[in-house]
Amino acid sequence: MPSFSWAEHGRENRKKNTQMTKLRGCVGFYGFFSGPLVHIVDFHGLGDPLLSHLPSLYHPKIAIGHFLRYVPEGYMETAGSNENKIQDADLAQFYDYIRIITRSPIWSWERFKVILKMNLGYYNHLIDKDKYQFADTQIKYYEGWEEEIQNLEENQGIKISERGLEIRLGKVKHDSYIELELRKWHQFHILLFNNKEYLTRIKLGPDTRNISSFTTYSVKVPKNAVREGYDTVRIFVCPKELNQRRVCSEIRNFRLLSK
Repeated sequence: MPSFSWAEHGRENRKKNTQMTKLRGCVGFYGFFSGPLVHIVDFHGLGDPLLSHLPSLYHPKIAIGHFLRYVPEGYMETAGSNENKIQDADLAQFYDYIRIITRSPIWSWERFKVILKMNLGYYNHLIDKDKYQFADTQIKYYEGWEEEIQNLEENQGIKISERGLEIRLGKVKHDSYIELELRKWHQFHILLFNNKEYLTRIKLGPDTRNISSFTTYSVKVPKNAVREGYDTVRIFVCPKELNQRRVCSEIRNFRLLSK
């Protein structure tokens, strides 16, 4: 253990003998050898009192253990200091309660009250779970889809990144089919939402035929989603292996049909 690379990186921090904030996961060896002047923001949330309350970033294929969290704007400047610079006003208020629990006098009556309310979910409304579960998802709009596709070169599509693609429909739709043209060599997950409320997930593939070209798929929308209506479609590429994260693809055609 003392000669492990993560331990060596921790020792390098300790030698600087100055306060600093670092972002990383797998913080055990690293944190132990870094010492008390180094504040570590654990992006897996295992050792972080705020990120542990946020939902993990959506990934279509996960292995139990370490789930990635999105680090909110301003949190790196906040975590190792006594100032709250989190830009999300509601989350900043939530962190104020976290700070009472983790940094106020241990036997204070206020701390016990906040601990009780935190465990009873009194402050849960301050966390926009949809925002942080689908952070960094690329956003496109259904209204301007055709115009954007026309400006693309032949056999070129709109990228679906590792964080997925979100298509905002502009209003609630009740169409029973979604027509997609995908460059398809992995499995895809299609998630439907109504005002941020999750409705259903549709799986496509995998299909290894014609991986260099686009293939059109007609996807039937489950009856509950048609009945409730949906205003957002999110598309994710599902990797073949659990340890794959940077998996991307492309999409061209996207249409809603009531056939």
